[in-house]
This record gives sequence, C-alpha cells and structure tokens, in this order.
Amino acid sequence: MRWRTVSLTITAIILITLSSLVKSAHCQEEQWNKALIKQQALDSWYNQQARWFNSALLVFHQQVFLHKEFSKTELTSLWHPSKQGFHDKMDQQIVASSQASLLLDEQVEKLGQGQLQIEEMQSMWSAMSVHCDIADLKVNALSSARYVITNQELQQELTLLIRKVSFLKNTYSAEAQVLRDTKARAESVP
Repeated sequence: MRWRTVSLTITAIILITLSSLVKSAHCQEEQWNKALIKQQALDSWYNQQARWFNSALLVFHQQVFLHKEFSKTELTSLWHPSKQGFHDKMDQQIVASSQASLLLDEQVEKLGQGQLQIEEMQSMWSAMSVHCDIADLKVNALSSARYVITNQELQQELTLLIRKVSFLKNTYSAEAQVLRDTKARAESVP
C-alpha cells in the first residue's frame, strides 16, 4: 500500500512538472520565433492592404460622380433621345462604377478575413503571455502582452479601413444605381 502511495505521488509530481514544461514550451525560442514570423507576415499584409486603399482612394478622388454633380432631373434629361452623345458615356459610367463596386466589395471580404487572422494572433500572444508568466519569464510575458495590445490596435485600424473601403464601394454603387434609375425613368417617359 505504501508503494502505491509513493508511486501515485511520483506520478503526480511528474505530471505537474510535465504540465509546467509543456506550458513553458510555448515560451521557448522556437515558438517565439514562429509567432514573430506570423506577426510580421500579418503586419506586412495589413500594410499592403493600406497601400492598396491609398491607391484606390487616389483614383476615387479623381473620379467624377455624375450623381453628385447633377440632380436626378438633370440626369434624366441627359438620357433624352435627343442627347444620344451622352448615352454611351453614361452607360460606360454605369459599367465602370458597377465594376469598381464589385472590386471594392471583394476587398471588404478580404479585409474581413484578415480580422480573423488578427484575432488568432491576439489569442496566440495572449496564451504565450500566460505561459511565459507561469514559466517566470517576465520579459517575454510583458513582450507577448504588448503584442496582444498591438493586435487590438491593428484590429481597430482594420475595422476603420473596412469602413473606408465600404464608403468607396457604396459611392460607386450609388453612382451606378442612380444612373440606371434615371435611364429607366427617361425611357418610361413617352
């Protein structure tokens, strides 16, 4: 009976030690470097998306939006059969605005997937911070906690970027819709 108690005690000590070693394994150099590589890739991805948005914004600011320049009555009058010269340009504007809207919609979806990656990184750093703290590696625990905050900030920036891309998308979409509506209204007038 005594050996059984001793062997249970030894087993318990080994399990506690192994458990602590497993937890601290997340705080070892190899795991830390893997997390840093993933973080750098995520940061690089976000910077690429921000550059893409800046290019899209430049094009947006150069774009003339007819639905902002003219009233619906004026646009309807431009669809009048006597103003055939405007029809092709306005049809081209519908197509271009629709394509831009679709492209921006795809971009919003892509950015949404990035939000999931940021959440995963945030969880990874949070777990690593706990494991480093348990392993009494205070500098690593503090550094990984800082990465949790960095990813929270990145999440906020990405949310703002999604809103900005959505605004561009909605503007292009409105352009196409207003032009379609005014064309339909002009065609329905006898």
